[in-house]
Amino acid sequence: MKFSQFPSNVKLRIICGFFDHAAGMSVMPFMVLYIADELGKVTSGILLSVNVIFGLICGLCGGYFADRFSRKGQLVAGQLLFAVLIILMTIFIHPAINQPWLVTLFFMLTAVSNAMIFPALEALIIDSTTEEMRKSVYVTTYWTNNLATAIGTAIGGLFYKDHRIFYSSVSL
Repeated sequence: MKFSQFPSNVKLRIICGFFDHAAGMSVMPFMVLYIADELGKVTSGILLSVNVIFGLICGLCGGYFADRFSRKGQLVAGQLLFAVLIILMTIFIHPAINQPWLVTLFFMLTAVSNAMIFPALEALIIDSTTEEMRKSVYVTTYWTNNLATAIGTAIGGLFYKDHRIFYSSVSL
């Protein structure tokens, strides 16, 4: 099945997901480097390990809420929360303010926004596709996510070291 034959909301989800994933990948992996630079390797390793566990718990809760409540509302709330957290990270990463503990807290809270967004997006695919077209949809999503990861990390890597303030304000 071709992309043009997918339902319009699935096409929109794939296209928006590409840009969302590219933007996220241009920022989030480099936040780990920032945290390690500012707080030290051991502290950042512990915090990021806690973040993985926190993200897992949030993901389980997000899946439950996606099945029980309005998916559209959950998507909107999750995207708004993510935008607010990125804005707060941008403010507190500024060299004049530079509060790495707050940046780390906001970074960890992105697990909550992701837990609101991704289960609802996955449910959208299940609700909008037939069993025959799901393989094509997931293959397309897989490839667009891989391409977005490559593009996002390349852009983030170009800006991380020498243009941190420009980089953090562009990430919005």
